[in-house]
Amino acid sequence: MAIALSLRNLPPAAVSLKEALGIEPGALFSAASPAPTSVLLLDGAEVVQESPSGSISALPRAALEVTWVVVLVVRDDALESVVEVLSTHGVMNPARFEVGSPINE
Repeated sequence: MAIALSLRNLPPAAVSLKEALGIEPGALFSAASPAPTSVLLLDGAEVVQESPSGSISALPRAALEVTWVVVLVVRDDALESVVEVLSTHGVMNPARFEVGSPINE
């Protein structure tokens, strides 16, 4: 099971996620079909540089509570900002994977 969302298309306030998703984040991940590995992929994590975003902590926290793997996609220039936000919410030392240049470049 995988759920992919763009943080740019979600409300920054965590309290608005239920309205945007149609369900509370915790209920969303709990209700999803069980799978050996379930993944939440959040693109656009660099939005934390533009304004405070409760969504960037609320969604991963809810997914991690039910043992989902969480993947955040972020530009290089925003990596430290994202890591700082995650650390304030108890996510310490996240694994980092760097994607190199496109092959055709």
